[in-house]
Amino acid sequence: MQNNNKGIIVNGGEFKVNSVSIGNVTNFNQQDIQPEVNHPKFQYDVALSFAGEDRSYVEMIAKELRVKGIKVFYDEFEEITMWGKDLFVYLDHIFTNSATFCVMFISESYTKKAWCDLECNSAINRQYKKGEYILPVCLDQTVIQGITDKYKYLEAKDYSPVGLAEAINMKLTSINAESALIE
Repeated sequence: MQNNNKGIIVNGGEFKVNSVSIGNVTNFNQQDIQPEVNHPKFQYDVALSFAGEDRSYVEMIAKELRVKGIKVFYDEFEEITMWGKDLFVYLDHIFTNSATFCVMFISESYTKKAWCDLECNSAINRQYKKGEYILPVCLDQTVIQGITDKYKYLEAKDYSPVGLAEAINMKLTSINAESALIE
């Protein structure tokens, strides 16, 4: 399968694109936000897996998701919770058992990181055992065997951070609607 993904431009940790910013959302009260989507079965609606080099783009998405009231596992939101924990055990648990979906931001940097490898393997394990879980987002032309050659992915170049956060919200809304029909 040929991947024609041209990617987004990430340079020196800065995201370069015209997009709408949600501004600084570090000082808001989570209780004031009415969530659009929450799946009661999991601690998080989404867990974000990414390489540190791609943080500036992913952080904008994480903040936008949080503003929408979506429960998101983003490492910087969990610094105190993770403090002192065995990260191998903790992250394996998060990416195997704790979220409705894993949004995986795939890039060349992603394939070279040990923590990304752990998160990816945990997410693949969950996907193989329980079905639809990984929501791949390609940041460049990198291919991950068993993911980008098998599952539908979105290309980050086609979405602003706000647009991608809305796509994630729509996916969560659709899965919750499906769950309600089954129950």
